Amino acid sequence: MQCLFTELINRHILICVKRKELEKKLNQLARSTNRQITWSEGGNHSKVCIGELATTVPRHNEINELTARSIIRYFERNLQA
Repeated sequence: MQCLFTELINRHILICVKRKELEKKLNQLARSTNRQITWSEGGNHSKVCIGELATTVPRHNEINELTARSIIRYFERNLQA
């Protein structure tokens, strides 16, 4: 019974990424594409621009891994084109 309980808990655990790690990855991405990165702070989110592309990043110490991946993927796909 305990194994089933552990499996149910593990399915709902959200993996988080530290905001500093996401910032570091976005800075590396901007440098590798020779574009300038700018951050501007809003209420609950920060706006990050790499070149002409922009998106928002939640302003928390830990960010959901899926959110972080989608932000990175957005910039990778659009900066390579």
